[in-house]
Amino acid sequence: MQIGMVGLGRMGANMARRLMRAGHECVVYDTNAANVAQMAKEGATGAGSPDELMAKLTPPRAVWLMLPAAITAKVARDSLRAVSMWAVGASCQSASSLQLGRGQRCRRFRGSPKCRRSTAR
Repeated sequence: MQIGMVGLGRMGANMARRLMRAGHECVVYDTNAANVAQMAKEGATGAGSPDELMAKLTPPRAVWLMLPAAITAKVARDSLRAVSMWAVGASCQSASSLQLGRGQRCRRFRGSPKCRRSTAR
């Protein structure tokens, strides 16, 4: 399975590593280019921008966001519009999660266990 990982801090990078160890292909993006370069050395496909991430993912596109709650919905709406399935792994507020999950191009949404509602359609 191919999955995009956005946010390569401590949690996002380790999630990508575990996915790659399990045989999944990860396309990764972070605003810190050094984080992307490190993950590329470990076998991930690096992307220098959200647009490049989307171009490197084959449909149906699955993206896992490991971002601070305050910017999760904005990044998804503004930069990652052609995603088929979202996975939000960072803590999030219920309202921003539901707003993200109701996007027109999002078929399915899974929220973090820390969200009050874990699914939205």
